[in-house]
Amino acid sequence: MQIQQTQMLLNKLVEMHLSEEDQLVLVITIRRVISGSEEPPIEEIMASTNLIQIVSQMLKFSDATEEVRIMKLEAIWILTNLAYGS
Repeated sequence: MQIQQTQMLLNKLVEMHLSEEDQLVLVITIRRVISGSEEPPIEEIMASTNLIQIVSQMLKFSDATEEVRIMKLEAIWILTNLAYGS
């Protein structure tokens, strides 16, 4: 379930033209899905999604707004969870 939910959220994040606020909500939701259990399926998520590539791209965004700065923090948190889980 976590893998499917993560992929669905990633698809929304990439395919839709969302406001920064909506992007931030999706990134927070993705982070919560990944960190929401004792043993998240990290390897399966990494194998079946392009999560690392998408999240890494967020770190290149300009710090123009507070939403972007928070989104980058959430992206780092996601990457930390992935690194810790594997």
